[in-house]
Amino acid sequence: MNHELEARLRDTLGHASEHAPPAPGDLSGLVMSRSRRRRARTHALIAGLAVVAVAVPAALTTVGGQGEVSTGTVVNERRDIFAKVMEGKTLLGDRLPVDDPSTGRPTLLWLARATDTKGDTGTVFCEAVSERGGQWASCGSVIDDEAQATFQGSTEGWPASGDVLYFGASRDQVAAVSAVAEDGARIPGKVQRPGDAPRKIWTVSAPSKTEVTAFEFTDAGGKVLARVKKEDDSPVPEATAEPVAPTMKMPGGLVAGIYETPDRTLIWKRDGKAIGVQLVRAKDLMKDLGGKSRPVELVADQGNWFGIADSRTARVALVFPDGRSATAETRPDPWHIGVTLFSGTHERAGEIYLDGFQVVGYDRVGVEIWREDHPAEEPAWSGTR
Repeated sequence: MNHELEARLRDTLGHASEHAPPAPGDLSGLVMSRSRRRRARTHALIAGLAVVAVAVPAALTTVGGQGEVSTGTVVNERRDIFAKVMEGKTLLGDRLPVDDPSTGRPTLLWLARATDTKGDTGTVFCEAVSERGGQWASCGSVIDDEAQATFQGSTEGWPASGDVLYFGASRDQVAAVSAVAEDGARIPGKVQRPGDAPRKIWTVSAPSKTEVTAFEFTDAGGKVLARVKKEDDSPVPEATAEPVAPTMKMPGGLVAGIYETPDRTLIWKRDGKAIGVQLVRAKDLMKDLGGKSRPVELVADQGNWFGIADSRTARVALVFPDGRSATAETRPDPWHIGVTLFSGTHERAGEIYLDGFQVVGYDRVGVEIWREDHPAEEPAWSGTR
């Protein structure tokens, strides 16, 4: 991908919001590798983007010859992302809902018959996720029929959050799978056949702190049939960048800092790991996709809620449908961006986007100056098949 295309993709997804107007039509021609696609998905989900990002298979060699380059299409409306990504494809077997340990909600995995951009027709592996108010669905390249097992992806990404779900496809002889950690430890997973699908789907959940290097596949007797190396994404600049100004400790155990990646970016970290990002250069600062100003940008992650707000804001309230709420006092930003920062914790279990919430801002004398609604999130896909 050239720098111009990458910049356009980052600019669009980085400051999009769930109130954004229709996305520019020329985005459908952007090309992303697997790591770029995951990065785009990450930005969409961090922003709470109410869009569908659909990837269709193309051709790029990666580990085991299974690689993919995908054309990403951004659609600014709620719709069944399974139906959208399956346009022109045939479902093979059933869809498999798998609990995603990083969000406590299902990730949808399935196999389909499709023709990729090389003209190859065969079985492809597909996934769909819905989290943090955003949605994402994609299908990869045609699976190698000769391979006993293939690694197809994971929920590992940037920013980091919770445990990681790894997944892929395997042939009939495979009865068990284990992730192999850097220290040699094995973490067992599951192998399931969704309906009458032509291949099985394997999954392994592992703590995000565990350095998984490969996956080992065995038959019913315990004989090793294959060992597949874990594919590593290309590191994103935000993951390794150093702050360009002193960082700021915030309530809830968070640290906020300014980075050049190369865009001016506010990165929030917990225990040294990034869990949220906001573009804060002047042309992006608190703007939706159409350039309209917003009073607040919120990220919610595993009990933490944090973000930036209009500079007049002295206090922010997170209000839930049952009337309970959490509040956070704001702090002026020390980098002279022109916003206030806030962070706090809440006691709600799971992801707050499912039930919906409101974010309310108050000035120094306690007068409400803005309110933003986040309606209960609709399912990203309908039905069970």
